[in-house]
Amino acid sequence: MSKLVGVIRNAWLIVGLTLALLAGLEGLYRLQGFVRRSVQPPELVAAESEAAWMTDYRREDKTATEAQQWYPYVYHRAREFSGRFINIDASGTRRTVQQAAAPQAVDVFMFGGSTMFGTFQRDEWTIPSILAKRFEGCGAHVRFTNLGQSGRVFTQEVVDLMLRLRDGSTPSLVVFYDGINDVISHVQHGRPGWPQNEGNRSRDFKLGGAVFWWEATLRSEARAAGYLAMAGLTRLRFLQKVQPFSLPGPLPDMRPSTSDDAQALLTSYAATIRVVEGLGREFGFVPIYVWQPAIHSTRKSLSPVEAQILKGIQEDGFGQRLIEVHRQAAAGIQSVAGQVAGDRFLNLSGVFDQEIGPIFADWLGHTYESANEPLAAALVPSVTRVLAERGVPATCSQR
Repeated sequence: MSKLVGVIRNAWLIVGLTLALLAGLEGLYRLQGFVRRSVQPPELVAAESEAAWMTDYRREDKTATEAQQWYPYVYHRAREFSGRFINIDASGTRRTVQQAAAPQAVDVFMFGGSTMFGTFQRDEWTIPSILAKRFEGCGAHVRFTNLGQSGRVFTQEVVDLMLRLRDGSTPSLVVFYDGINDVISHVQHGRPGWPQNEGNRSRDFKLGGAVFWWEATLRSEARAAGYLAMAGLTRLRFLQKVQPFSLPGPLPDMRPSTSDDAQALLTSYAATIRVVEGLGREFGFVPIYVWQPAIHSTRKSLSPVEAQILKGIQEDGFGQRLIEVHRQAAAGIQSVAGQVAGDRFLNLSGVFDQEIGPIFADWLGHTYESANEPLAAALVPSVTRVLAERGVPATCSQR
């Protein structure tokens, strides 16, 4: 018995010392990071990022983002939130500032990622809200719904639409605003059409299967403890730092060329459009597809901050490939998607080419509020045409 107690004591001391060592290394690493950041010269910041309201907005955005909830089939939807600048209802739909619509109003559903949701934008300055202002002359005949969700790719939006159609929604027009997230996910995984960060879902599945295994045997408990310990270790920043960066998916020397990557992405995108076209015929809505502008492929004259952002993207293999695939996809998207959707496909990748002021806020392609006026203006003719087919006077839009 005394030998067993000694073994347990020694094992406990080893575990304790190991944990103390890890905690010490983590503390030192975080301390040096704090010191290094405090002595670094400040990065360039766009005036828009320093707007008087932005500090409070960022606080609201952080709270709303952290409150996202799991939703079947599409991974997540935003949780209900009420703030000064961001308001989300119980169904995860962000507020669109518009006139109160009549019950028989024509419904316009607008899907996309965080750029449609409106990251860095107040409720009244999101794309749906700006577009609603353009159609104020229509009175109560049109209702715009912002169904953007952070991180979404085109296929997830189509699944979300299917769920809403199944549950009785009857939109007349559906707008899909995509590109950035689909390219990022494709470069991440080497597989077109996958959701972003799919490796995290695989990890979560394994962790959940280990921790919540139905059998309470010694083996299953040990496996759960091991997974929890590994999960804790991955939170240590100094260990994250020493791990070499590598592209997810196939090894770099096994990956196709960027042109083949772009072509695979476009083929998948066009196939997804065909799925939506079938849904539109069956459920009676008209779809419009938009390939969005991105800092990775823009030809605009970059502001100093945008040039700094693009330079940061180019510093590793992932970012370089991201830029190359973006540019080739933007160049080829019209011929591929236009062949399926005709003039209901809009390639807006060059909509900011003549702009000289700051448009893009970060490497993910989020834009400042001022970007949404030209984006809405580019959408108005197509939206007007479809609404006119549904009985909304074509003269009511404020072009």
